[in-house]
Amino acid sequence: MYILSRPLLACSRSFVSILFLCSGLNAIDLLRKKRHVSKNKECLRKAIAAMKDAAANSEWNFMNKLRLLEAEQQSITQRH
Repeated sequence: MYILSRPLLACSRSFVSILFLCSGLNAIDLLRKKRHVSKNKECLRKAIAAMKDAAANSEWNFMNKLRLLEAEQQSITQRH
């Protein structure tokens, strides 16, 4: 998970949302490889929460990204 510093928080919301998306996608990759599972599950939850906030502000831009993260999370947790 990226640590958000003050200069980064001053950036546009969409840029920060994209950072959370990338962080979430990286967490998914590491979860599939079974590395640092609890840390990456928390990272994925934070990324999904950030995408929900972003989708609330700009649905047309972030809803598909939110759905991607949620689908990947379901794929990992529902694995047999």
